[in-house]
This record gives sequence, C-alpha cells and structure tokens, in this order.
Amino acid sequence: MDLSLAENVCLALIEEGINHGWAIGTELAPDGEIGRIWSLSRPLTYRALEQLEVKRLVRRSSAQGTLGGRGRDRV
Repeated sequence: MDLSLAENVCLALIEEGINHGWAIGTELAPDGEIGRIWSLSRPLTYRALEQLEVKRLVRRSSAQGTLGGRGRDRV
C-alpha cells in the first residue's frame, strides 16, 4: 500500500504512542519537536489521519472524558 510522506509520519507517531490528532499536529507544527525539522500544517495533518482511516490503518474512537457541547468532539 502506497502512503504519502505525511501519512507515514503520522502513522509513525501513532506507533510511538501519540494517539490524538491535536497532539500529532502539535508535534508537526513548525515549533514542535519534529516540526523543527519537517513540518506539516494542522489541516494537512488531519487530512493524512483521515486517509489512514480510509486505508484502514487506524481506527477513530472518541476520547474518554470529553464534555459534550463544549467545542468539537475529540477523537
């Protein structure tokens, strides 16, 4: 299965235990740990995560303990 560089990086971060889209985006932001070397915008990060889900390499689940009605659902 062919994966883009963004998809490969996101999948590697998930494998390392970073399992929340916002946290992955933070790592890949220009001032993030990885983003200092190779950065990816938050929208492109979420796009890569969506593609990983479409390819059935990751599964979306709701975050535990989120408050309903306050902001977007965390997955």
